[in-house]
Amino acid sequence: AAINRSMAMHSKGYDILRDPSTNYGMAFDAESRKTLGLRGLLPPRMCTMTDQKRRILSQLNRMENPLDKYMSLMALQERNQTLFYSIIMDNVYEMMPYIYTPTVGEACQKYGHIFQRPRGLY
Repeated sequence: AAINRSMAMHSKGYDILRDPSTNYGMAFDAESRKTLGLRGLLPPRMCTMTDQKRRILSQLNRMENPLDKYMSLMALQERNQTLFYSIIMDNVYEMMPYIYTPTVGEACQKYGHIFQRPRGLY
């Protein structure tokens, strides 16, 4: 993944990986990893966004419970927004039931039981 100029100027290492808007997971190439101080913080193997999407979709397909899929997608959004939105945009019809009704209704009812991070109820 190519790095944007502001990312290279303002963030390094863990800060990039902790920010879901700048974390590309294993998609950082060798040059970006060096420039951003990510060497040793990620597995050495680069994995394209396409490979990451395939892996996430495979994990979601193995889940039977829609609420588990919702929680997995929300955790992904907290880690890597680029990957999350790419998966949603490429698979709108398949993902909508998990990020909208009816699953979000169940998530609202069970909010106290599935709470992971403060993000708000929507």
